Amino acid sequence: MIRKTGTNKYLVVLIVLSLVLAATTFSMAGELYNNRLVEVNDLQSKLISLQSSVKQSGVLQREIKDTKDDRDQLSFYFITKDTTQDFIGELESMSTASGVLLKLNSLTVKKDSKTSPAAYLRFNIRVDGSFRDVYHFLTALESLPYKVRISTVKVAKLDQQEVIVKKAIPWYGDITFDLVSYIDK
Repeated sequence: MIRKTGTNKYLVVLIVLSLVLAATTFSMAGELYNNRLVEVNDLQSKLISLQSSVKQSGVLQREIKDTKDDRDQLSFYFITKDTTQDFIGELESMSTASGVLLKLNSLTVKKDSKTSPAAYLRFNIRVDGSFRDVYHFLTALESLPYKVRISTVKVAKLDQQEVIVKKAIPWYGDITFDLVSYIDK
């Protein structure tokens, strides 16, 4: 009988330990399940966010593709470092069409931090020709499809002595203007 009691105690201890082990295993499995469930939910929300980003990216890429012609058209209204020489060529063509001689005295990149951080080009030019031709050039300059801010204009007639000695054209115009439609890139 002693043995039966020892066996019973041993069996009770074994059953209690098995129950504790089973409870611990189930508790750990439940905790692991809950942790994995939280991770899965986080991953699902990240996946949904990424899918949304991919969808928006596709829309933006389509928008970029669809507006290429419009953006190319807009680029004609802005001058960059690469197209500055083309703009000077345009000024030269305008001077020829107006019948004046063009001299580029200075060209500088300016920044006016008070009004905006953007840069602009400051031109100082001189045109020589008849009064009508100088006036025509000024009108053409104002009519350019760019944002041009004319700072100073001086139209004057050379004195008769200078015209005779230099065989110069009698009228000239000193013009300083800012090309605001400039992108410093």
